[in-house]
Amino acid sequence: MKRIFFVLICVLWSPVFASIQVRISDPNTLEVMDMTEVMVGTQLSLVVHSDSNDFWSGGLFIEGQDRAIGQLSGRDKDPNSRDWSGSHLESAGELASVIEWKDSYIRGFDMYADDFEREPNDWFVIDYNAIDEGLCDIILYDHEYSFTIPDPNVSISFLNTPTRDLYADGFVNYADFAIFSGYWLDDGCSDPNADCYKADFSRDGNVGLEDIVMFADFWLYGNPGWKPAKEPNPSKQNVAEPNIIYDVTYEIVDANSHSEITLEVGESITLYITKNSLDEDVYVFDMDVVVSDPNLGWIDNTPDDPETTIVEGTAELLAYPRISPFDYYGPSQEPNSIQLFAASIGSPMQDGDMASFIYTATEPNDITLNLVNCGNGANLKTITIHQIESVVEMLQNAYEESEELQEAVSESKWNEFIEDVEQSQ
Repeated sequence: MKRIFFVLICVLWSPVFASIQVRISDPNTLEVMDMTEVMVGTQLSLVVHSDSNDFWSGGLFIEGQDRAIGQLSGRDKDPNSRDWSGSHLESAGELASVIEWKDSYIRGFDMYADDFEREPNDWFVIDYNAIDEGLCDIILYDHEYSFTIPDPNVSISFLNTPTRDLYADGFVNYADFAIFSGYWLDDGCSDPNADCYKADFSRDGNVGLEDIVMFADFWLYGNPGWKPAKEPNPSKQNVAEPNIIYDVTYEIVDANSHSEITLEVGESITLYITKNSLDEDVYVFDMDVVVSDPNLGWIDNTPDDPETTIVEGTAELLAYPRISPFDYYGPSQEPNSIQLFAASIGSPMQDGDMASFIYTATEPNDITLNLVNCGNGANLKTITIHQIESVVEMLQNAYEESEELQEAVSESKWNEFIEDVEQSQ
């Protein structure tokens, strides 16, 4: 009986090893990403996933010279132990642990899922940081097979390429394109100390077609659709320095080139942003139109996004020449305002209308529309709008409030008069 009892215990407690996958994931949401090319400075996550609740232990490591290209990091180290508690997830069980290991050749983390409460799911998360250009291999050791021989079934390699985040704000968007376009067709970029080196993504010594293709590969990476909000710079809001001849002037006007107009409340109008330049070549148009008092009027800033089901807005980009895939308009940082962006490569944008948008007056009063976010050295001019009550509405109110007028003019006659006024307008 003792012999049988011993055999039963061995069968019940004999370890069965889980089937493991390592998934490249978003570091914030842990959602799976299809991404093996990584910009220098970017962080991704490696999520260890199990399809069963069986025992497992293993490790993720970077070896040799690759340690200078990429780096693995754990989350939330427990100050009272060697465990990185933030790197083992709930499904791995309460007794799971993640232990850092490094020596003169290898660096990474061992992971242990040895809690009987573990469940099939994501068990561990280790972050990967791209710190230099080159190919970086991440090696998985599955302790079921060996502590010293990599798992032949799992291969993870990242190609770290130059960052496209030239503006260094964590996003690849219009601000970065503005910097990139300034180096278009520059050569002599092989020297890392050269200004244009950062825009030579292909590292072939010049900024050309291959680089713009590489830039487009990460267009809007890390970005919800428009660049991060910035505090408006008062010095750029329609304040022209005296006695300075500006190379570029931007102005908001109506269809008749007027910069001061009158609108009735409820009336909408198409306005234009025009550019006039002297000897300055302009390759990027990046402008916000800000309503001085959002309680008095608004600009239709519905984003022009053909990939969504929303109705496209009424704004238009008119700059010529330009690269249409980079066109953007949508909400600005300020309420009821709009941001517009267009870019050209090779040929500077011509003078004239750069964009149009529709403005609607909602309350009577004077208001200005201001230009912001333009490059340094430009003269920015406002448009002033005098917003008045509707003539018809004023006449109608006067009739309804005056008994003498009602006695003198019948309602039918008054309505005929109002119709004549409307037709004359």
